[in-house]
Amino acid sequence: MNECWPMAGKSYQDVDRFTKVVYDTQMAVKRSLRTRTKIEPVMDAPHMESEVKPVRRWGWMGWAGVAILVITFYWWKTNTWPIVAMIGFRPITRFEVNKTLYSQGGKTVVDNLVTERLVDSEIGKTRTTVSAAEVDERVATVRSNFATDEEFQTALTDRGLTMDEVKKQIKMQIGMEKILGDKATVSAEEVTKFITEMGSLMTASDAAGQKIEAEKILKNQKLQGEITTWIESLRTKAKIWWIGKI
Repeated sequence: MNECWPMAGKSYQDVDRFTKVVYDTQMAVKRSLRTRTKIEPVMDAPHMESEVKPVRRWGWMGWAGVAILVITFYWWKTNTWPIVAMIGFRPITRFEVNKTLYSQGGKTVVDNLVTERLVDSEIGKTRTTVSAAEVDERVATVRSNFATDEEFQTALTDRGLTMDEVKKQIKMQIGMEKILGDKATVSAEEVTKFITEMGSLMTASDAAGQKIEAEKILKNQKLQGEITTWIESLRTKAKIWWIGKI
């Protein structure tokens, strides 16, 4: 029996140390098994694959695409390019052009835009409608004052206007005329006085034609006066905040 027991013939202290070594070895094995049991299922869980994903970064082609989209949108919105000219390798930017133009007539431009917004808003509030046919008819009347269509287009170019801008202004003018037309009344006495004073300068030569012409001129003058007063009242009542130096 002593041959089967490895500690046969040893002292009590030796047996005690041996027992502790065996116990410590068994506990280390158990801790290792517990740790492996806890970690391995988590590492093998299928959801871990979805949590650990490589981070995708934009390459130069992605940023180039974004730049192209931004420039295209700018061109579509402003009908121009950010750089308008090059002197060697030195660009002249649209920002510089706009800054110069703004310093020369920025107050007038902003003032006109404010007026347009106020008038357009008021026309909408009164539900006054202007048809495309009415606008086209007025454009045709304006164009008839020029000998050729080329002269008409040249006049628009000289004033820095496009046909769309002309139609927009005419539509707004017709809308104001519809709102204020009833206030521009002309009396018979005013017509007679106008013919007496301005008859020699009138186009019509007969009495009936001069009367119609005089009524039209006087009505238009009064209507423009009413429009001017009306716009001033809109600007007075409106809340306008001027931001920055104008």
